[in-house]
Amino acid sequence: MEKSTYYLLGKKAWACLFFLLLSFAACMPPQPEAFKGDELNVADPQIRHILDLQDRRQADSLYPYLQLEDPNLRFAAARALASVREDEALPHLLPLLEDEVLEVRTAAAYAVGQIGSSEALPALAEAFVRGDTLRHFAVFHAALLEAVGKCGDEKYLKYLATIQTYRPADTLLLLGQARGIYRYALRGMVLPEGTACMLRLLESEYPPEVRLMAANYLHRAQSLKLGKHLDALLYALKDSNPYIRQCVVTALGKTQKEEALQALRTVLEGDSDYRVRCRVLQALSFFDYEQAFPLAYLGLRDANPHVAKCAADYFYLKGNKDDAKFYWRFARDSLSANAAKWRLYAAAEKHLPYFFGTSHGRILWELKTAFKLAEDPYLRAAVIRAMGAFYKNYREVYHLAKADPHPAVRTAGVQALGACMRVRKFDRAFRPHPERVRKEVTTYLAEALRSGDVGMMTEAANLLADESLFFKETFADSLYLLERALKGLHLPREIETRYALEKALAYLQGQTPPTPQPPPFNHPIDWDALLKLGDKPHVVLYTSKGEIELELWPRLAPGSVLNFCQLVENNFYQGKAFHRVVPNFVIQGGCPRGDGYGSLDYSIRTEVPRLYYDAEGYLGMASAGPDTECTQFFITHSPTPHLDGKYTIFGRVMKGMEVVHAIVQGDVIDRTALVLRQK
Repeated sequence: MEKSTYYLLGKKAWACLFFLLLSFAACMPPQPEAFKGDELNVADPQIRHILDLQDRRQADSLYPYLQLEDPNLRFAAARALASVREDEALPHLLPLLEDEVLEVRTAAAYAVGQIGSSEALPALAEAFVRGDTLRHFAVFHAALLEAVGKCGDEKYLKYLATIQTYRPADTLLLLGQARGIYRYALRGMVLPEGTACMLRLLESEYPPEVRLMAANYLHRAQSLKLGKHLDALLYALKDSNPYIRQCVVTALGKTQKEEALQALRTVLEGDSDYRVRCRVLQALSFFDYEQAFPLAYLGLRDANPHVAKCAADYFYLKGNKDDAKFYWRFARDSLSANAAKWRLYAAAEKHLPYFFGTSHGRILWELKTAFKLAEDPYLRAAVIRAMGAFYKNYREVYHLAKADPHPAVRTAGVQALGACMRVRKFDRAFRPHPERVRKEVTTYLAEALRSGDVGMMTEAANLLADESLFFKETFADSLYLLERALKGLHLPREIETRYALEKALAYLQGQTPPTPQPPPFNHPIDWDALLKLGDKPHVVLYTSKGEIELELWPRLAPGSVLNFCQLVENNFYQGKAFHRVVPNFVIQGGCPRGDGYGSLDYSIRTEVPRLYYDAEGYLGMASAGPDTECTQFFITHSPTPHLDGKYTIFGRVMKGMEVVHAIVQGDVIDRTALVLRQK
C-alpha cells in the first residue's frame, strides 16, 4: 500500500479504532501444518541464515523472506526485524498483519511496535480482526495494542484506555491493553483515562499478570494525581504478590496523604519481603522530611543491607542540616562497613553547613582512615564518593582516587570530583578565588583524559558535557585532548568512552551531539558451537554467597547465549566481581575492569524477540546502547518491564534466587560451570 493511502486511512482510522476494538473474526485462524511453532529451529540452515542476516543488520536481505510460502521463514524474518528496528522495514512488515498464520501476524505486530513509527498507526488500527467472539486472535490483538502504545499519539491513547469490552477472563487482551498504556507512560504520555483504566485493572478480579502491569504503570508514570484513589490503593496494598505491593507503595507515596504514610509505616515494619521495604523508603521522597524521618530511621536499622542502603539514600537526597550530625554519628557508631554506612557519611558531608569546619575536618579524617584500611576496592570507591559530597574535599577526592590500583576507585574519583563541582553558588563557596578552583579542576580533567584509563576518561567527558558546570569556558583551549583521546580508543571495546567523548566535544564546540553509532558487525555466531550446547544449556555461577544456576535460551537469543557460554568455558568470569548492585533492581557482573567500563575486543548484537522482564531472575545483557554488548550481564531482583524490548533476555535463574538477593557490590564469582542438558 502506498504512503498516500496510509495517510488517507490515518484521517479516519483513529476515529474508528474504538469500534474496531469492539469486534473480531469469528473464524479460527488457519494454522498450516508446515508451521513448527514460535521457537526457531536453529538447526535449520535457512533459519540460521536469517539469524545471520539479523546479526549483520542486513534488513534489506530479510525482506524477501517475508513473502515466502514457508511460514517458519516468514516468522523468523519478522522476528529478526524486531531486533534490527529499521524504519525502512515498515512497508515490508505491514502486509504480514494479515498473514494466514497467527504467530506470523503477532511477530509482525511486535516488530512494527519496536520500530515505533507513527506511520504504522493506520495499519495497526485496520489490522484488528472483527467478530472474534471466541478470542482466537487474542495474542495477535494483544501485540497490536502494545504496538499502538509504542508509536501512537494521545488520540490513540484515549481510545486504548477506554476499551470496556474485555472481560476479566480475557487475560491476553487485557495484558495487551495494559502494556500499551504503560508504553505510552514510558514515552511521557499520560491521560486521566489511562490512569483510570489502570486503577480498574489493579482490582483483584483481574489476572495477576494484568494487575502487575497496572501496578507498574502507577509506579513509573509521572505526574499522576492519585489522591482521590487512596482507598483503592490501600486495598491493593493487601495483595499477596510482592511484585504488585512494591509498586502500590510508590503509588501511595504519590498521593502524599497522611493515611498513606501510616500505611507505609505498617508495611515497613511488617512486610517480610525486603523489596517492598526498599520501595517504601524510596516512596518517602513524596513526603515532607519531618513526616518521613521516623520511617527512614527505621530503614537504617533494617538487617537487610539493601533496605539500609535505600534509607541512607533517602537521607542523602532529602536530609537537612539540622540532622547532619546525627547522620555522621549513626554512620560511625551503628553501621558496619557497607554501602549504607558510606552513603550516610555522604549525607552528613552534603548537609552539614560549610561553617562547621571542625566537624567536616573530623569526618574527612575518618573517611581517609577508612579508605586506607579498606581492602575491598568497592568500599574504597564508596568512601571516595562520600568525600565528594562536601565540595571542599575536591583535592583529596581526586588525588587519593587517581593513585589507587583499582579502576573502580579511580572512576569513582572523577565522579566524586564532579559532585564537588556541583555545589550551589560556586563563586561564594570557593571565595576568594573561585577562578583558581575552576582552572585547577580543569587541569584534573585534562589529566584524566591523558591517563588512558577509560573509566576516568569517560567520567571526565561526562563532566565536560554537563551544561550546569563551567567547562565550556575553561576547557576551550584543550579540545585537542578530546580529539586525541578519540583517536587513541580501541574499538569496539571502548565504544562507551567514544560516545562520551563525542558528546563532550560537540557540546564544547557548540554543536549538536552526534547520534551514537553502534559498532559495525565484528563477531559472527559459530553455529556449530551453538548446536553443541543443546536446547537449554545451564550455567552455574559459584559466588561468594552461594550457587546460582541459570537456564539459557539459545533459540531466542543465540548470539548472547553462545557468547556467554564461551566466556564461561574460558573461565573469563572467574574472579570477576558484581560491580553494580542496585537494590530491588539488578546485580551486574562480568566487567574485566570492575567499574562497568570494561569489555573485550568485540561486540555482539542486541537480541529482543517478544520476551518480557515480567518476573524476578531474568538474565540480561548489559550494554552502552544497541548492539554494544560483550561480557557484562545482569540478573533482575524484580519485574522490570521498562527494560522490555531494549535489553536482551537470554535466560533465567532456575536455582539460587536467594543468592541473587543476597549479593552485594563486590561479591565475587569464584568459578563457573557449563552444564549441557539435552532433551
